[in-house]
Amino acid sequence: MSRRVTLTPPVRVLHHLSPGTSPWCSSCALPSTLADCLQSSRGRSSASRTVPSSTRRTPPSVSLASLDAIFSSFASPTDPSETDIDGTIRYCQALSLDPEDPVTLVLSYQLNAPSMGIFSRSRFVDGWSQLRVDTIEGMRSVVEGLRATWESGDEQLFKRVYMFTYNYARTPGQKSISLEVAIAYWTLLLSPPRFHHLDFWIQFLQETRPEKTVPKDTWNLLYDFAKNVDADFGNYDEDGAWPVTLDEFVEWMRGRGNKMAE
Repeated sequence: MSRRVTLTPPVRVLHHLSPGTSPWCSSCALPSTLADCLQSSRGRSSASRTVPSSTRRTPPSVSLASLDAIFSSFASPTDPSETDIDGTIRYCQALSLDPEDPVTLVLSYQLNAPSMGIFSRSRFVDGWSQLRVDTIEGMRSVVEGLRATWESGDEQLFKRVYMFTYNYARTPGQKSISLEVAIAYWTLLLSPPRFHHLDFWIQFLQETRPEKTVPKDTWNLLYDFAKNVDADFGNYDEDGAWPVTLDEFVEWMRGRGNKMAE
């Protein structure tokens, strides 16, 4: 079971980010995992509702006006093209979703949210219209499908969400994310059993990285490290294409001797 963490500090960063890798399927314009979740949450019969590829971009059964109205009820009073942190929290509450729940991050990925605590009107309307969902009740159903897929340990979804998170969490104009923000999301995403040595990893960075930032290659390759390297580092290849930070972490851990097993 994943530990819950307070995401209030990182979620208060309300600046726009340049969109990262898009989660949208290039062949059908659907967010691939979310489409599967919707089908799962509504049962096998939903397969019969599949819209031919030639019409998927404008599903006739969806009211774009309804989606626009839903978004407007949560939009920022100063910029109606997006939600602010208060609107995002109210939207999560309407979906019976705790803003600190990991599924909130999954939903942010699936709706291609531009940055922490923000939903974009255009991406919101486009995302839900592709799923033929235009009511809060329908959105709640999708969220439950997302939860079921996330809690099942779906590795493909996990990796996509993990890779999405770096750009999502990065302050505009910065090349790296702060160590504080990285730790918050690592705690959310990589707590044991995902990464057995997460606490030591955090301690190592806090003790050895005075710059207190995390570059993207370290973030991305930590996923592979946590997934593929044995807990005793027996299969770690020092000559592999690992960032220097991970080489130094392994050396630091080996220097701890039997404390590694604690």
